[in-house]
Amino acid sequence: MHWVALTRLTAAFEGDAPLLASWLSLAPYDFLMRARSGLPALIGAFAEAAPANDLVAKLRARGYGAVVCQSADVPGANRQIHVREFQFSTDNLSGLDDAARPFDIRLSQVVALIRATSIVASESNTTTQTSKFALGRALATGGLMMKKKVEVASSATSEDRESVLYLFTRSQPEPLLFRETHLHYQGLGAALKPVSSQNFLTLVQLLRAGAPRALYDERFLKQKRKVGISAVVAVGKDTSISSSNASDNDLAAYLLVLALEEGQL
Repeated sequence: MHWVALTRLTAAFEGDAPLLASWLSLAPYDFLMRARSGLPALIGAFAEAAPANDLVAKLRARGYGAVVCQSADVPGANRQIHVREFQFSTDNLSGLDDAARPFDIRLSQVVALIRATSIVASESNTTTQTSKFALGRALATGGLMMKKKVEVASSATSEDRESVLYLFTRSQPEPLLFRETHLHYQGLGAALKPVSSQNFLTLVQLLRAGAPRALYDERFLKQKRKVGISAVVAVGKDTSISSSNASDNDLAAYLLVLALEEGQL
């Protein structure tokens, strides 16, 4: 699948909306709903490359930022380096990922540092059986059967949020992913604090200082990306649903870097 995303708007966007919508065979309202979801915004999906490239060319000709990518190009969780331990040296960042595999990158090769908020939500629905005194049954059976079984349904929801940072380099296609609550911060040395949120901000500051020419973007801290269902488990009448915005964060970060490389920010 070939995805087209808007990455930059123009001052004429509102007036252009009907025309842009017609290129996608959409009603203006539906197009605006997609475009206003936050940039980069996916506005179209095509089975073939030609119509996707044609749309991007028309958008760029009117001054809009636009990129196209294939869904298979997006580095999802299985194509990321999930950092667990790290340490800094002169122009270098090295460490271990969550499978204890080593990594080593040059900070001068960093092209983008993109922050986001990771959201993981869960919902569980449970049905339990209990016994309840039944006057009618007791009278009808002469006291032989005084209780009946009833089902009680209950539900619970939870949501966990944490800061994450994507680090993209020129030298490798896989980005490094730093997750606030999954990092060991001993690599901060004397700057180590007792609170993970403080340590995460210190790490971000050190990375920015080590890669001053890299794009730094934190729009996804406030512009929360869409949360989608990631797993459903059913046992009898009990169900558990897990949801996450990880895939949407992965895509949005990749689109920003692609737009940077193609001059479309």
